[in-house]
Amino acid sequence: MPEHGTVRSVLVLGAGPQACRALTELGLRVVLVDPDPGTVTTDPEFADATYVEPLTPESVENVIARERPDALLPALHGRAALDTAVALHEAGTLDRYGVRLLGADAGALHRAAEAVGAGVDRAGAVHGGRRYGLQLLSDRNGATEVVCSFETFDLPGGGTITVAPARTPTTRVYEMLRDVGRSVVREIGAGAGGRTLWCAVHPESGGVTVLDVDPRGAREAALVACATGLPMAGICAELAVGRTLDETSVRSRPAPGHVAVRAVAPSGAEALAVGHTFTGALHEALTCVASDVIDGGRTGTDPWLAEQLAVIRKVADEVAAAPELTGELMDEAKRHGFRDRRIGELRGLREDVVREIRYALGVRSVPPVLGPDRCRDGRGPAAGPTKPVVIVLGRNDGASAALRAARHETVVVGRAPMPPSPDWDERAADRFYCAPLTTEAVLEVVHAERRGGPVAGVCVQFG
Repeated sequence: MPEHGTVRSVLVLGAGPQACRALTELGLRVVLVDPDPGTVTTDPEFADATYVEPLTPESVENVIARERPDALLPALHGRAALDTAVALHEAGTLDRYGVRLLGADAGALHRAAEAVGAGVDRAGAVHGGRRYGLQLLSDRNGATEVVCSFETFDLPGGGTITVAPARTPTTRVYEMLRDVGRSVVREIGAGAGGRTLWCAVHPESGGVTVLDVDPRGAREAALVACATGLPMAGICAELAVGRTLDETSVRSRPAPGHVAVRAVAPSGAEALAVGHTFTGALHEALTCVASDVIDGGRTGTDPWLAEQLAVIRKVADEVAAAPELTGELMDEAKRHGFRDRRIGELRGLREDVVREIRYALGVRSVPPVLGPDRCRDGRGPAAGPTKPVVIVLGRNDGASAALRAARHETVVVGRAPMPPSPDWDERAADRFYCAPLTTEAVLEVVHAERRGGPVAGVCVQFG
């Protein structure tokens, strides 16, 4: 039973179906306010009441007056949700209606600001240093778990690359970051839920500088969810209403071994890719934002990142110059994120011709599977399904849930989730293959699913 035993209804600001479903399964009445009609799920399975309203103090107060919730949960969306909650707290609105603030203590927001970079040269710490982040989860008993690390690289000419888990920290550096993260969370007392910490490690002294503390579900939550396979939104919601870390799946679920990369181009375009290797995920993310960083020729790239980009260029040269495409070369190209289309461009061949050659060589490139069921991610045996399999192209939680209710095993193919929605609703589908909707990716998923039994069909469009 959650600590907040008096809480029977929760007003959630801008969260997706996963968080709402987690709260519903705990026996709570869920009221959802979301400003984006394109992301709102009105199915009563996800929320008992849904309001398409802007996340402003005025509009949320109107919902509070009408629904009279026991608690407000703002820390699963973005800055607007958190700012609205703080404004309602400072104006006395929450006290007036007897609404408890969950997941982000208002006083902790000010303490977090004081804990950031106190008495240090932040610019000096960042220049030439490594920038790391930690995603942490805390429960009502004060227990804190470091869920995942990540790090950010600046690209020449603008843009960034962020990867989870972090690739460059030594064991000593990681232990320092972990200790700093736990100390900061204890100091600010931010309450139960998810926290994000950004740090810089000085290149000479090795000292750690805290750059920022985010006592809410930050944009890195989607990155971390893809890298760990954890349902971050649902877990944060459970912790916020009083469950402990031991009562969630944080410590019981095995690590999937995925690498998640978010690329942001100078134009502002961004993409989140997941792969079995760092270079594979990096190549896919940069391809999605049409970045020319892989081509090289620019100065100012982080030396470690430059080495990884050089590996991709080396494989491209090998593919272009090889007398013929061998199984070993094709497998290497796939591990480093080369699509059939790109291989065709390097060889002067059509994409379908490359695919036929790859099939003949017995090389497959099954996309990673997010969530608990990873039996068909290309790294393990495929267990036979107990129900007919239907593949849904593009994320549609309502359609997936309807197919499951009709006794079909539902498989979704789509891009990785992007902020402000931190992750997918794993309970709405049996498997979620994280991949762009290309001919190659869909055919690979069909192949992987057929290893376990017949595929009943592919659903292309809803609505």
